[in-house]
Amino acid sequence: AVVSTQSTGGGLPIVEFCGLRSKVYSLITADGVQKSAAAGVKKCVAKKSLSHELYRKVLFGERDEEDFMIQQKSFRSYNHTIFTVDTYKVGLSRYDDKRFVRFHHAR
Repeated sequence: AVVSTQSTGGGLPIVEFCGLRSKVYSLITADGVQKSAAAGVKKCVAKKSLSHELYRKVLFGERDEEDFMIQQKSFRSYNHTIFTVDTYKVGLSRYDDKRFVRFHHAR
């Protein structure tokens, strides 16, 4: 099914969608433009290291590791002193920790 949404696809049909978790997805529109979102990942890191193919590999388990770890740098202030902080965290994961299916057995 080809879907078109104004906010994500710009009115163009979406050819391929890969959704991992809430606010973590990648899509390709009919003109070949890729749009991706990864909550908690800085835009410069996402643009450089996250591709649609990587989203697909993480979703279908085609990687050796289950999660894709990223490293990003940021500025933090502690007691009015500015520091640079290296953060190493999970960038892409196919496991959604906010939702789960709970099976009820009828008796």
